[in-house]
Amino acid sequence: MDTFTLEEIARAKSSVPTAIAHFLESDDFKKEIFAISKLHTLNLQGIAELSDIVTHIVLGLTPQHKFADHIQSSHMHLSSEGQRALISEVDAKIFSEIKRRLQSTVVQETERE
Repeated sequence: MDTFTLEEIARAKSSVPTAIAHFLESDDFKKEIFAISKLHTLNLQGIAELSDIVTHIVLGLTPQHKFADHIQSSHMHLSSEGQRALISEVDAKIFSEIKRRLQSTVVQETERE
């Protein structure tokens, strides 16, 4: 997993749309991470890793195509099937919400013009 300084993360957060930055800091994001982690019986380290991996991808610090690689090389101790299921859950519950919020932001900005 890539590591980033707090300064790099803060800089990346300031460059994403406000709706996305707010989502990453929201209770909704935390609840989804915890729900997915509980479903896959991740320990505390696994929860933190999952949160970091997803956050880094959403902020553009890590390319999305590396998501599966980072899950596989993590310390989550998941089988191949478990990794695929976790990736699917994150896609369905978190990345889809990010896409929805981005689309909503684009629509709102278009309506203002």
